[in-house]
Amino acid sequence: MSRVCHETGQNIYNPFYVMSAVLRDKENNRLAFSNLEVSLCDETANRLPLTDLPDSPEQMEEDVFYQIEQAGGTEGGLTGAVQLCWGYGKNGNPRYVSRKLATSKLPRSARDLLANPEWVELVDGDYKLAEWANELYAKLKE
Repeated sequence: MSRVCHETGQNIYNPFYVMSAVLRDKENNRLAFSNLEVSLCDETANRLPLTDLPDSPEQMEEDVFYQIEQAGGTEGGLTGAVQLCWGYGKNGNPRYVSRKLATSKLPRSARDLLANPEWVELVDGDYKLAEWANELYAKLKE
């Protein structure tokens, strides 16, 4: 089965993008990411001004925003689409998107990533559940 674009439902080909929600705890200087990442085709991601987006979370003003990064995966099948069953690698150059911009350009992805997020944080090179993020996100939603 092929990986599909979350916005359009079309098969994804290399390169594609992955997007996740980001939650910042300014008081304790830490970040959490939605455990869910959505895939976006190149055409959909280009709705954003990718080259003009901030490349550091410190440049973001709000506490909830998004991270988008170009990725590549294993191609397969007759169409050469990126396969769902295989892993993928990110290019290591994330960009950050404000909630307002993501909502206007990628409404389905922006909404779905925050619908019921499970937050994780990077600890010693591995992602772990971030209980503090659930509490903070609940407060920010009030």
